Amino acid sequence: MQFFDGPSLLGSAALSPSSLLTSIATLNASSVPADLRAVYSGDANFHVSSSTNAVQTGTGSVSLSVTSSSNPSVFAEPVILKIAVAPSAAGAPVPTGSVAVSLLGLFSLGTVALDATGQGSLAVPLSSTQATSIPWGFPAGANSVALTYSGDTNYAGAQTTFTQSVNKADTAIATSTTVGFSSVTVRATVSDNDSGVTSIGFALPGGNAGSTNPTGGVQFLELGPLGPQVRSANSCSSP
Repeated sequence: MQFFDGPSLLGSAALSPSSLLTSIATLNASSVPADLRAVYSGDANFHVSSSTNAVQTGTGSVSLSVTSSSNPSVFAEPVILKIAVAPSAAGAPVPTGSVAVSLLGLFSLGTVALDATGQGSLAVPLSSTQATSIPWGFPAGANSVALTYSGDTNYAGAQTTFTQSVNKADTAIATSTTVGFSSVTVRATVSDNDSGVTSIGFALPGGNAGSTNPTGGVQFLELGPLGPQVRSANSCSSP
């Protein structure tokens, strides 16, 4: 990556991956450029490009923090992430700009615009009214969440991570029997048994995908004189 101030070359810097399909290059300049422009030379997969108005940020430092409305949460339960960006120096101006939030540092969960107090919040999964955002939620387990502050004219950007723990959801099972002329059909319906959950989809590295539908298998037992006996075991499918 090359950096220019008007026609003058300020220097070059190597790119470092920051998230999925995104890399960042940083160059320390001796003065504030009047007409900053960045030029990317391209590679085997990406074309050459140049910036129209490169973003200039200040050098002040900030503290970036996040709290979860529920940690641990339950799979498919909505979680509110409350984000705060505060100046490191007492009495300094309130930071402005935005904070990008991603799962595992790869999959975008959304971008939060900071309010007049330097704070903002993000619902995960996103509301269905946010049509431009993919409604990813947190899968069960320990989820690494990365937050990246954009910086502004007073402050440099900042990054932090935190772990959102998600427990498996409880399930309920209902059975029904249909008697035919020469056969008996037994049906089992497995559903989520937690309150406050929502229907979501989520994505994981490597293209693995999942949803809130329970998967796996169901065993059908018959209580006989020798105790419960397995009659059959079928896999679950979506209704």
